[in-house]
Amino acid sequence: MTDNFATTLKIADDWLAGVIHGEQDRIVAVDRGQVLRREQLLTRVRYWCACIQQHDSGSLWGLYNPDAFEFSAQLLALWLSGKTACLPGDNLPETRAALLERVSAVLGDWEGAVTDSANGQGVPSLSLPAADALVVEVYTSGSTGAPKAIGKKLRQLTAELQAHAQHWPYQPDEVVLSTVSHQHIYGLLFRILRPLAEGVPFERRLCHYLEDLYITSQCYGQSTLISSPSHLERLPQTPEWQMLGRRWQRVFSSAAPLSRQTSLRNQTFFGMPIVEIYGSSETGGIAWRIQRPEQEACWTPLAGVTLRSDQNQLLELRSPHLPDTGWYTQPDRIEWQGEGSGFLLLGRTDRIAKIEGKRLSLTAMEQALNSLGEVEKAHALVLSGRRDEVAVVLQLSRWGQQQRQALGQHELLRGLKAALARQFEAVVLPRRWRIVEVLPWNSQGKLTQQALQALFAHTATARPALPLTIQCDVTGNEACLQLQIPDELLYFDGHFDQAPILPGVVQVHWAQYFAKECFAEQFGTLGAFVGLERVKFQQLLRPSMALELLLQLEPDKGYLTFQYRTATVPFSSGRFRYVVE
Repeated sequence: MTDNFATTLKIADDWLAGVIHGEQDRIVAVDRGQVLRREQLLTRVRYWCACIQQHDSGSLWGLYNPDAFEFSAQLLALWLSGKTACLPGDNLPETRAALLERVSAVLGDWEGAVTDSANGQGVPSLSLPAADALVVEVYTSGSTGAPKAIGKKLRQLTAELQAHAQHWPYQPDEVVLSTVSHQHIYGLLFRILRPLAEGVPFERRLCHYLEDLYITSQCYGQSTLISSPSHLERLPQTPEWQMLGRRWQRVFSSAAPLSRQTSLRNQTFFGMPIVEIYGSSETGGIAWRIQRPEQEACWTPLAGVTLRSDQNQLLELRSPHLPDTGWYTQPDRIEWQGEGSGFLLLGRTDRIAKIEGKRLSLTAMEQALNSLGEVEKAHALVLSGRRDEVAVVLQLSRWGQQQRQALGQHELLRGLKAALARQFEAVVLPRRWRIVEVLPWNSQGKLTQQALQALFAHTATARPALPLTIQCDVTGNEACLQLQIPDELLYFDGHFDQAPILPGVVQVHWAQYFAKECFAEQFGTLGAFVGLERVKFQQLLRPSMALELLLQLEPDKGYLTFQYRTATVPFSSGRFRYVVE
């Protein structure tokens, strides 16, 4: 395994002209194996250019579209029409309301967006943006709670594309897969712009969950995975995933530092490097690292980035990814590790947290809670355990106390969560709540992290990863298990927080686990895993459900069939194939 994949590949300053005027039959995207060529992309670009120019109403347009292919067409159309694309991180109602105060019109998945009904026709006038044109505006959570708009010129994006390609060029025979959205700068660069500039295809569909990644990865021989700690920490260590992971040439991770344990475990198990990128929406990419078994890896500056630290150990940088050539102060403390050895990150100095790779202003969440009639005062913090999660300490208003007494605490908190869900993505919503008579101020009138975290100390217990086994009957090559799914199951984290469901990949893992437990004594090992067939997910599995798991082993044929069901409802089923030894 090497640290660097550097070759002589260069991304030209006029790479965008190559995207627009290059070979028409080049593959630019794939949809679970279905090919989408440059000619098809340009057809959509021309169409959206006509729509935009017919609707011409200003220079700043909102763009939110989860379809990576259509997003690319709309983004290019905005650029060729002389517009700036404003990319919010989500399309929640509060986000939409704030965006519409700033932009002239919107494209994509919005109410009131310019759509196909605009009947774009004719040949619109097109011109490539200049290097200093403002082409993208992204939002990030400000430390004061107010979202902050960050503009990016084309030359900034080009400089960053060139830096990444210099270190780790994409290979012609690979497909770029992603678990991170292109609505953020990291996903935009690595999932959309780099493939377009380097001439390799990207997968049209986002792999929101592990089962999406499992299904999509099977469609391609070789791929590069664009991911984040929230997904990489959950990668199953099973034979079928190991076979699949061997197809990943390398994995990129950003949005938050990846734990050393997770990085080393996945690199060893899947046999590929995990390249971590450190940066921010404001600065773009700053540095990179690959974890090593010998010692904690330091961060190495990206090509063209100059770093130093001030008297308070705050990171300062100069970079072509920034809007000017001056020194920029990043709110991260660092520690240099010697000449040419790189640096370690010591933590942030503001109140911005990274939760499952999503950037959250704790101040903004407190402001949202404090605006509700039930709340007198709220304080948000981050609890660190197996993964980071948001916790809230509440001091209720008199009205809030009355509501708590009338409705019960569960209903009160559910209402507060629903109010937050209109402004914040589900993944960053608080998972731990404490209601107190008064916040734990100290004698100096300060809220210390130690006092706040002490309120949650008793919740730091291990959470189950398996269902409760009520009964298990094994007869020959068949087994029937009575199971109950715990409310606090580990795998409900991040999988539809408002209405948790059991991921399909976990159901498959459980079937294999229990088959080994039930049949080991009579049949020994099942053999080497070959594939998964006939998988159907018919109904959703939720917390507290009681159900049956039926297993049937055909050792001579190398088949293991599973089915989750109740007396009246089939939930899921499938068949494993093994090498008969």
